Amino acid sequence: MAEARNSFIKSKMNKDLDARLVPPGEYRDAQNVSVSKSEGADVGSLENILGNISLTDFGLSSTPNIDIIGFFMDPTRDQIFVFMTNYVDTSSDKLSNFAPAAASCHIGVYNINTLTSTLIVSGSFLNFSKTHPVLGVNTIDNNLFFSDNRNQPRKINITRALANTSYYTSEDQISLAKYYPFSPIELIRDEVTALSIGGTQSGTYVVQTNCQTTGGTGQGLTINVDTVSSSGPSAGNITAVSINNNGSGYSDGDVVQIVQRSGSGSGVQITLTVQTSSTMKDVVNEYLPDGSTANPYYNANWPGDKDYLKEKFVRFAYRFKFDDGEYSLISPFTQECFIPEQDGYFIGNDEEKTMQSTELNIMKNKVNNITLCIPVPDGSTNWGNVVDDLKLDSIDIIFKNATSTTLNLLETIPANTLTGNGSALLFYDYQSRKPFRTLPLRDLLRVSDQTPVRALSQEVIGNRLVFGNIVDKHTPPSEIDYDAKVGFKLTQVAPAASVEASNIRLEYQNHTLKQNRTYQIGVVLSDRYGRQSDVILSKVNSNIQDPELKGSTIFNPYKTGNNEGQTGGTANFSYYPGTATTSLYSSNNTWPGDQLKITFNETIDSIKNTSIGTPGLYSSTNPLGWFSYKFVVKQTETDYYNVFVPGVLNGYIDGESQDPLAASEDEPVVHFVLQADNLSKVPKDITLVGPNQNKFRSGRPSFSDDPSYYQFTDTNGNYFQADPYTEEGEALLKTRDRERDLDSGSQVKNASVELIPRVINRYGTVQYKRQYYPDQESDVVVAIGTGEDLGLWSPSSIFPFNRAPVLYNYQSNPFIARMNVYTAGSNISTYGQVGPSINAAEYEVSVSAVSTSGADYPDLGENVPIVFKGTTATDKQFKNKNIQVTFNASTGSVNKIVLTNTGGPWENLSSYPLTSTANIEAAGDGNCTFDVTVTRSVYGPAGGLDPRNTNPKQNPLSIFETKPLESKLDIYWETSSAGKISDLNANIIANDTTTPYGFRDASGTLGITWSLPESAALNTDLTEATGIYATDYAGNSLTGSNITMTLLSVTDALNNNVTSDFSLTAVGSLGAYKIRNLSYFYYASNSAAKDFYTFTIRVKAPSATFSTDGTFVTKDLTLGAAPGAGFTSPLFGLSNVVPTIVPLNLGPNSAWPGSSGCGNTLNVTGVSTAENLLVLSFDGRNGTNNSNTANLRTDLTYTLSGIDANALPYYDLVQTEGIAYLNINAGAESFGNQSAIVTVTDGGGLLALCEIVVSPSS
Repeated sequence: MAEARNSFIKSKMNKDLDARLVPPGEYRDAQNVSVSKSEGADVGSLENILGNISLTDFGLSSTPNIDIIGFFMDPTRDQIFVFMTNYVDTSSDKLSNFAPAAASCHIGVYNINTLTSTLIVSGSFLNFSKTHPVLGVNTIDNNLFFSDNRNQPRKINITRALANTSYYTSEDQISLAKYYPFSPIELIRDEVTALSIGGTQSGTYVVQTNCQTTGGTGQGLTINVDTVSSSGPSAGNITAVSINNNGSGYSDGDVVQIVQRSGSGSGVQITLTVQTSSTMKDVVNEYLPDGSTANPYYNANWPGDKDYLKEKFVRFAYRFKFDDGEYSLISPFTQECFIPEQDGYFIGNDEEKTMQSTELNIMKNKVNNITLCIPVPDGSTNWGNVVDDLKLDSIDIIFKNATSTTLNLLETIPANTLTGNGSALLFYDYQSRKPFRTLPLRDLLRVSDQTPVRALSQEVIGNRLVFGNIVDKHTPPSEIDYDAKVGFKLTQVAPAASVEASNIRLEYQNHTLKQNRTYQIGVVLSDRYGRQSDVILSKVNSNIQDPELKGSTIFNPYKTGNNEGQTGGTANFSYYPGTATTSLYSSNNTWPGDQLKITFNETIDSIKNTSIGTPGLYSSTNPLGWFSYKFVVKQTETDYYNVFVPGVLNGYIDGESQDPLAASEDEPVVHFVLQADNLSKVPKDITLVGPNQNKFRSGRPSFSDDPSYYQFTDTNGNYFQADPYTEEGEALLKTRDRERDLDSGSQVKNASVELIPRVINRYGTVQYKRQYYPDQESDVVVAIGTGEDLGLWSPSSIFPFNRAPVLYNYQSNPFIARMNVYTAGSNISTYGQVGPSINAAEYEVSVSAVSTSGADYPDLGENVPIVFKGTTATDKQFKNKNIQVTFNASTGSVNKIVLTNTGGPWENLSSYPLTSTANIEAAGDGNCTFDVTVTRSVYGPAGGLDPRNTNPKQNPLSIFETKPLESKLDIYWETSSAGKISDLNANIIANDTTTPYGFRDASGTLGITWSLPESAALNTDLTEATGIYATDYAGNSLTGSNITMTLLSVTDALNNNVTSDFSLTAVGSLGAYKIRNLSYFYYASNSAAKDFYTFTIRVKAPSATFSTDGTFVTKDLTLGAAPGAGFTSPLFGLSNVVPTIVPLNLGPNSAWPGSSGCGNTLNVTGVSTAENLLVLSFDGRNGTNNSNTANLRTDLTYTLSGIDANALPYYDLVQTEGIAYLNINAGAESFGNQSAIVTVTDGGGLLALCEIVVSPSS
């Protein structure tokens, strides 16, 4: 036969054509060949390779049943990677069981060139199983990527693994999705705050600084020896020490010893006082805001920029960089690191400054030095271990300014600096330095990695790793049972067992929750590697009776004056002991601020179920379970302004009338001055005015334009004309001006700004300011104009209608806002200052008779200015007041003086009346002198001065808040509240002794007694006769008369509703209940699969606050043990009872020769001619209660045995409706007596038998 030869120069496989038609240069099949993947000229070429031969067993020949479940040939390295295991997951889904510690799981590599084999990764943490081959394997650069559709995708560094075969020892080190730093940076730390000298000293100590210490629970504390006794018995003893470096990790009461660099002293014991304190500090100012108390944190050599943080609201986070250049997700950020200057208090004339500038100048950050405390990652005991535990390369410290959309990198901490760090906190001292690099926007938006939970296939495309047939995320719980409320920030308390203390007041001392806002609080769960759930909201619990407890969404209204937890006078929110004129808060008991509080009614739970994607909770054998949580909040009402104004005028002013038109419920009108930045915060509404309008109220018409405007009627009905240049006439015209202004057809309206009052000046016996409680309403600014525009006063009018001292800086004719007040209701009379300023006054200037006449004066001098030559403090107050006089003289001597210009202003004199001596220097010899006296007549409502304020220009500060803008971003914002689910669950359990979680026997037995035999009569106690109690999480009984239980449902194992078959009955009055049956039961052929029951019981128990608010906790529970009860619940099923069988009826030819019944002999005659002759019938019963007549004989099976094989064909057992009939036929008599055993078997396989000796005769 001819031999065919071909050169496959095209290196092309062609399966499309029949083998006889394949063109030259192509081939159809190949064996032991390889196609080159090089990037050289031989790419795609075909070359022969060796066939399968045994190369190595990797030293695993003694490991039984080990198989290769995946391999990868890397021609670029001439290496073969293999994945091996002897473990088989036998769970139903082949995924749920984790490889046990004894399982053999390995990654090996074989070098084709050197013919060497190496196990580069070994350990049960690989969790390989023969049920899941490793199908996706690729290399990129020096990294091996692999996926088996059982574990998450993984990666190892080939070079490192070959160099150190113990390099990889945990899932954290090989996972493609890297460890997620779930804990935010902490801004509190335990610090050594004081040292106490003790012990028995001997030898000689010397003064020295920066002495090392030994002992205690921490490290790094260094101490200065400040003074040493120089004489007496204690010479050489240390008498004073101070802290040089606080170190970290010490506990209160620790005792340390000083390590001397010189000296011979010994025996001194230093006891430490350790306190938790904020790490946000002002280290720049030498003194506290009072100007005299030394700042304990002052550092004269501090190297930072003292002004960098003043105008910034900054937050901090961190991330990890791993050994192959990957970055973790960014940790949750801290809250804004901000404490206002002066800790937010007005000091000195701050109120006056705020009124003048309309800006709160103390709202600048006093913080300039922040110690960032980074918690050690989970699984590591200290930072010294983290480098190897996570294969860490470095840590990035990240900076975020609230006004910026970018993230900035402050510093990168190399991993080698962590070596030997035995602390569980890593401290980074931020000294107000500018960040050195901006991170790309993708880092800000990267909330999780695009790494699937599992992937069946994997391939490299364009140097990118692509997965196929993936499970992309976990299925989260649909809801979590928690409630939200708003309250004061938690007070630091000593923690109970397994409960973390709250230091929120220390960590964020000036932070609070904005009032009059709606918040929606959600929970986001994450696995250990950053795969996060959607936002999970709380259950809607209609059983909650506490009006403060809400679900996920809660509205935080403005305070109503109720001070949380206080009674009596202190119940007022801004209560301060003393009179109504005192400040809003006391100096030693201020309002701490509010916070959102979340109450968990049950632990966070998840059951691993791969069919629906629920991952369960994290454990060492479930590395992808839910691991951490964080709270997120949606709040869309964002930007707003605080409007600082110099007091509020209640109603109107009529010159200096002490009885002007005040605001009323019918006309709730107030006015206040707008200046500086307030003009932009409270703008005019251009949609309410014409395009060319620049005056927002028509002025009073002139007499020639409208004479009728000036006509009035007296009490006798006579018309008269008002003269605007008289006080009486101007008063009448002012009233008409206001009436015209209030007419709906002509009323000025050029604004529509909603303002919410927060602090308002009030009028009583004195003027003062108080916090204002606006409920949820706002007031509306309806008009903005000058005092003349709004008809309040006119600078060109006569006195006193050209004055408005109640309004700040009225002399400059400022803009005034007119506001309709809706929040005050019937209290409108105390909203602001009524009428003129409480310090408003008329100032009268008078001259005395001539004291010294002088010489050379003309006979008449008109409107001559005078001067004050005196140098006393009083004289200086009269200088430059522009007073003018007219004088008469005779023979050159002044004999009469008349005041023609009173000058001014006179509001700021030190006292009244005040007198100074004046000279007329503009004529004569300049020696004419006389006295000028200024007196003050008060127009204020009380007829006297405000005792707190003798400066008539100073108005009380009032504060409004603008309506917030509604953000278009309907998103949740990350908070700094985050942690491990296991810790949260432990805290829930440790704190909760009132919430029902399960059940136990009321008798005290640690368990639940259950008995439901099929023989049970109606109303049998299936649980203990004393009943069962509900229990807390730990299995402790919940007892009391207020505890009730209701049976909601009972289902069998096939999900059939069988609730009507059972009852739940109270036992006594302390909350015990027992379960009884309302129906009969029998054990059927399907009972083993069907008759196990799930009881759902609603338990209503008093809450932890029941004694004060009467609220209950209602839980719908499945009958069983609480999770922490320490016992396993029984199966609540039907138990089988052995059936019975007895002889029933004799056949016509049958008779008992002796005793009757089972075990006896029965004679049967006439057998030789018999055909299916009845010997005996049998009555079997299946174990159910005898009263259950409908099912007594259900599911019974009879069998016949014991008869000789030769005689058996002549006997027959027939079953009809549960009764068995034993028949005999002719021929049986030939085989003599036979022992007939009739066996009855019930549906559950239990049996009973009846043996009869049949004696047949012909």
